[in-house]
Amino acid sequence: MTRTLLLLPLLAACGEPLPCETDDLAVGEVEALVDDQLWLGAEATWQSAGEGLQITTALSQGWRLNLVATRTEGGFFVGDALDGLPVEVSLSGEAGAALAYPEFGNTMSSRDHPSGGSLTLLSLDDGALSACFEFSALGPNGGVVEFTGGRLVAAEDVVNSD
Repeated sequence: MTRTLLLLPLLAACGEPLPCETDDLAVGEVEALVDDQLWLGAEATWQSAGEGLQITTALSQGWRLNLVATRTEGGFFVGDALDGLPVEVSLSGEAGAALAYPEFGNTMSSRDHPSGGSLTLLSLDDGALSACFEFSALGPNGGVVEFTGGRLVAAEDVVNSD
C-alpha cells in the first residue's frame, strides 16, 4: 500500500492521468494535466445556466477554463439530474463543451476537436460540486491542448446563478 501511495505523485509527474477522486481537494481547487504537465487551477465556481450549469476557473498558471454542461449522456437536462449524481456529460456537441482560455492567445474549444471530451459530475454537497473532466480543445489556428485527469471542487456562485 505504501508503495502505491508513493507512486501516485510520481505517475502524475510522468504524464499519467490523475485519479478521479476529489476528497483531497479544497473547495475552489482544480487539478489536471495540461499537455502532460501538472496544472493547478484556482477559484473554481459553478452556477446554474438555464437547464444546465457551467463551471469556471480563474486564470492560473496560464489557463482559465469554462466547462458547460447541458445534457447528461442519458439525455436529461443537467439541472434536473443534480439530485441523481454521478452523471456523465459529453464535452463534444450539444450536450456540453469545454473552453480553454490561454493567458496569451485565442480561445480553444472541445467542440472544435474530433475527440471532444467528458465531464463527470460526482457529487453536490452543501453547494460544493465535485467533478472530473478531460478534453482535447482546438484553437482557431490549429493548435491543440489536452486536459487529462482533471478534477475539481467548485463553490456555488450564488450571485450569478439563475
